[in-house]
Parts: sequence; structure tokens; C-alpha cells
Amino acid sequence: TGAKFLRSKGSFNSFAFVPTRAGTYWSTFREHGFAEETAKWKVTRRFYRWEGGPLGEWLGSLPKPAAVMAASDNVAVSVIAECGRMKLSVPEQVAVLGVDNDELYCNSSRPMLSSIHPNHLEMGRRAAEELDRVMNGKKPPAHPIYIPPIQVVERDSTRSMPPAGFLINSALMFIRGNFGSGIT
Repeated sequence: TGAKFLRSKGSFNSFAFVPTRAGTYWSTFREHGFAEETAKWKVTRRFYRWEGGPLGEWLGSLPKPAAVMAASDNVAVSVIAECGRMKLSVPEQVAVLGVDNDELYCNSSRPMLSSIHPNHLEMGRRAAEELDRVMNGKKPPAHPIYIPPIQVVERDSTRSMPPAGFLINSALMFIRGNFGSGIT
């Protein structure tokens, strides 16, 4: 879902994935899905490894414009922060997509973070159903159960704008940041 969404947002020179630091199962599962989808395309693909060096330098090395999917919203917020530190503009140079649609992370990030909204209710229902099966003496499923996400919630970190829109957005950001300092 994430790779397809990013591809729909325009022409990128690279597609990249940033996992969680802990290498959790669900992070690995999301990375494999991203890798499988992007392998179908003739594009530059990169996969970050936390032990491989600073995230900001890795982001700086990506061919631009770059599309980056993070395994979770909190990782995606770190990606946006590192882009800021490296003076990489989001989404113009690096489009960033998270997963979980955690509104606290998504709406407090600058720019606001686009995120995949997983189907948490269905995940909980299926988990309870499988727990009930196991508690009643049946074997657990032999393979992971995949629950499709509800949607991608697009915010500023992946939003496409026409060139005039970037100029207007830059002017508005300047005004917001300097309105009290006597600008004319």
C-alpha cells in the first residue's frame, strides 16, 4: 500500500524504507511488502540499517527527489526531523510516509505526516477470534494473517503542489515565522 501510494505521488529518483530500531516483526513485515512492490519497478531502492550510520547522512545520500516510507509514525517523524537537520525539504526533496495514523505524531510533525491508517479494529477482532480458537484446542494458523489497511491519510509530507503552490506555501511559512518582527 505504502509503495504504491508513494509511486502515485509523482516521479521519484529513489524509493527508500526506514525500519524501527528494534527490528520488530511488524516492521520487518512492512519492509518486505515495500521491497516486494518496489522490486517490480525499475527504480533505485534503498533500505536503511540503524547500525550502518547516521540517518541524516543516509537521507542526504538518496537520489532526489526521494520517496521514503517508515515502518511507523514515530520513525517517520524522526525522518522528517533529520531532513530538517540536513536542510532537505519535505515533500519537495523527500516525501515521507508513516504507518499507524497516530494523530499525535502526524499532526504535531512539521510538515504534518502522511500515514497509512491500518485497520486496528479488524486486527483486534481477528486476534480475539484466533485466541478463542487456540483456547478451544485448535491449532493457530500456519501463516501470518494479513489485514488490509483502511486508507492512506494524506497530509503535507507527501502532498503534491504545483510550482506556484510552493512559492505561496514558502511565503506563508515566512509570514508565520516572522509576523511579530516587523516584516513588511
